Amino acid sequence: MTDEKGQSSIEYAIVAVFAIGMLFAGDPSPVAQLMEALRKFAGDYSWAASIATLPF
Repeated sequence: MTDEKGQSSIEYAIVAVFAIGMLFAGDPSPVAQLMEALRKFAGDYSWAASIATLPF
């Protein structure tokens, strides 16, 4: 029973490394797509806020 004490930690580490690797895989990677979407949203929001006028 004591031989299996750290096995779950190793399994979780392997799964975490695999999941992180999947985030950076591909062209463009999901992380790059997310960053581009946030960059576009911030630009669009600042443009809309700059031309907004108050109705009163």
